[in-house]
Amino acid sequence: MGICVSRKVSRENLRKSIKKGTKPSENEALFLVAEIRSQLKMVYGCLSLGLAMMDMTEIPKMIWAVTEVEKLNVSHNCLITITPGIETLQNLVVLNLLGNQLAVLPKEIGSLKKLKVLFAGWNCLKEVPVELSCCKKLQVLSLSNNLISSLPESLEELNRLEKLNLSNNQFIQFPPCIYGLKRLVFLDVGHNKIRSISESVGQLERVSVFIAEENRLQYLPKSISLLRSLKLLNVNHNDIESLPVTLPMLTDLVRVACHSLDTGLHVKGNPLAKPLPQLLDEGLESLFDYLRRSEANK
Repeated sequence: MGICVSRKVSRENLRKSIKKGTKPSENEALFLVAEIRSQLKMVYGCLSLGLAMMDMTEIPKMIWAVTEVEKLNVSHNCLITITPGIETLQNLVVLNLLGNQLAVLPKEIGSLKKLKVLFAGWNCLKEVPVELSCCKKLQVLSLSNNLISSLPESLEELNRLEKLNLSNNQFIQFPPCIYGLKRLVFLDVGHNKIRSISESVGQLERVSVFIAEENRLQYLPKSISLLRSLKLLNVNHNDIESLPVTLPMLTDLVRVACHSLDTGLHVKGNPLAKPLPQLLDEGLESLFDYLRRSEANK
């Protein structure tokens, strides 16, 4: 016998159904799947399912039956783990896990071959599964505000990745795999404990926004000047005493930035040696002129 479900089932009814906490009967499970399907919406060309802020402690297994979903938002819940079955969502393009209590990402996430965007910030992650490197179409990866201290080397295989946010984690070393991500245009490693960045950073030629504020950097590598697309370089509040004489090669840096969202060079809160602080007060051109003269006098 078929089950008739109104397309206008309220979000509150769905919340109540999900929060029952008991294993549903076969008919109840079918009804819940139908309820979930009734919430699917076309958003920016993606068939989307929004289950944010529903006080869920786990993702109901019935979700895995909705295999047509392309964008799944389960952000701001109370998820501690992701129940087995996510690998069935083979059409998934965007997965939003932001603001939960996840300690690990499931290895099965590597089975999501169409995944382009993964938001997993504001969780309790300590590591990233090697299997994530199998998501070859991934373009945006946000892992901010976790407890991560290293990344698998295999992540350098994410050769379509354009935006990477690793801010507010526990990194002491700059993850070497990042140097292989040649399509990156946005990189945020701010608010970690990173002490140095190697000359290999010069390989990231497409990066236009590079944020490394609130770390323990003692210097910037000369090869930073090979990032000719840089429009925003933020190294505020580190331990930097000098700046590379090659910095004027960054012609898209047009000013000394004052506010956090400004394009330009952010370098306040560093123990810069004289006369650099005064030159910065005078403006970027004064700083660059000084660095050019220093290079010429070598």
